[in-house]
Amino acid sequence: MSKNQIWAVIALVSIALFAFLSETQIKVEVDSAWHTSNDNEIIFYVELASNNKSEIEIEEFSEYYQSLVNKNEPNTLSWKFFQSESNKIIEILRWSDSETIKNHIKNVSEGGIFEKDFASYVEHFIIEKINVYGEPTEEVQEMLRGFGVPVTFNPLISGYSR
Repeated sequence: MSKNQIWAVIALVSIALFAFLSETQIKVEVDSAWHTSNDNEIIFYVELASNNKSEIEIEEFSEYYQSLVNKNEPNTLSWKFFQSESNKIIEILRWSDSETIKNHIKNVSEGGIFEKDFASYVEHFIIEKINVYGEPTEEVQEMLRGFGVPVTFNPLISGYSR
């Protein structure tokens, strides 16, 4: 075999190996994305009104509260406050599962680590409605109904979450 033929074989083997590894990597990434989908994720879309607080007070407290949750509740996926066109506040929360919601309810309840912070939350916001997307357990549904605000439950038809 000549030197040129040896280099040609090495090049072909390298190309074949690269193609195989690339295909394997793509399959691993696709499989990984498929298997990491969180079918238990629950999303809250909460409609709030200001409880006689200024825009600055709302902004400062919103920043404080979402940071507090972020620091202390690692299974809470997202916590965001938005200003709506109708001058309402929209809060969008993403929970990894029902246990994470139960943990937050425990934290804001009497004796919980956020008890005083939740009292401040109620001083800043009036909860008008909670829209729940996903499938919380019956226990969590009953806890939410017990808050005395309108709650709607919207089960998942299809989708994924990363």
